[in-house]
Parts: sequence; C-alpha cells; structure tokens
Amino acid sequence: MFLSILSHDIDFEDTVVIIRNGIPKTVYVDDFATYDALRNLNALDGAEVYKNKVENNIIDFLSNGHKVFISQSEIVYLERNDRLLNIHTLRRDYPCYSSLRKVEERLMESFVRCHGGYIVNLMYVAGMEPGEVHLKDGSSIPIGKRFCNDF
Repeated sequence: MFLSILSHDIDFEDTVVIIRNGIPKTVYVDDFATYDALRNLNALDGAEVYKNKVENNIIDFLSNGHKVFISQSEIVYLERNDRLLNIHTLRRDYPCYSSLRKVEERLMESFVRCHGGYIVNLMYVAGMEPGEVHLKDGSSIPIGKRFCNDF
C-alpha cells in the first residue's frame, strides 16, 4: 500500500499510527519538515520513503551523528568556524564537519561565497554596503576583499 503525506493536510498522530501499524509499505513525503518530524518519532521505520528531491533541491549531511535532509531554499547562509561548518536555516542551525568547499559544490546557483568562511543564499539578502551583506533576518555577513566582485 502507498501513503502520500502532504504537509498542508496532515494529522501527525493519525499518520504515525497508520505507519506504525504497517499498513503502508511505501511513503511519499512532500515536505522535509514533515519528514524530519515523522523520522524523529520513529514512524518511518520499515517503510520505503520517497522524498521529493527534485522540487526541493535537497542537500544531505551529518549533524550531531544524524543524517539530515534539508531543502536548499531553507538555508540562509553557511559559516565555517575552524573545522566546524554551521548551516544556518530558517528554523535552526546545523553543525557538521565538512569543508565549505565540498558543500559549496553541491549548492544551487542562488548561493554565493562572500568571504573565505561564508556562503550566503541570495534569496535572503536584503541589502549590501561596503564590506557587508545584510540579510532579511537582520543579521550581517562580512564580504571578503577577494569576493567583492561576486556581488
């Protein structure tokens, strides 16, 4: 049996009961917040899960020992701090051990490196001034001299 979970029309408790009772063998999830919530409840164990990767431009990585899947459109910016990479999203920050360069290769065209330690998603840029990018959430990201021409 196939179960399609649409995030705008979901009752989590009923969905978890249905999945845990083993009724569907295949689950389609259209939204990764929904996927994460169901996965955290261990509701997806034993089901074959399909996630809409094409539409959401999903990126995956390890954070605190867990495999995380997020839509690139949710990423506001990425920040390297020594060996730790912090992926800042609309909802939360995800620390992971990866190089900024490796993640940059997997990102969509809306991401631009503005500093040796930062990549910003242009969808969240509110404005700029010399040496700084201002984001819609009120935070500021430095622009490195080497990267000024990219803006």
